[in-house]
Amino acid sequence: AHHHDDHAAPARRAPRLPSPAMALVSVALGLALLLALVLWARLDAFFALLLTAAAVGLMNGMGPLAVLDAVLRGLGGTLGGVLLVLVFGAMLGKLLE
Repeated sequence: AHHHDDHAAPARRAPRLPSPAMALVSVALGLALLLALVLWARLDAFFALLLTAAAVGLMNGMGPLAVLDAVLRGLGGTLGGVLLVLVFGAMLGKLLE
């Protein structure tokens, strides 16, 4: 019984390769986790979102370091954008005074 894609799989691979269906399931689970953390555990929404992002990344077969890197890069990009908006808003506020 020789599988047609045996040669394509590297020797060292993630234990589970996520399919699109698995990715959707993990996002749904992540959403449920997020709601549970915020509504029942009364966790701060920011921390709940960080934990959920990490959980979804791990469920999709990313390594812990890859998850951390992705979350930090996403945070950096978002915070950079928010900071620019705040700075320009403050400048505009000063100009309108």
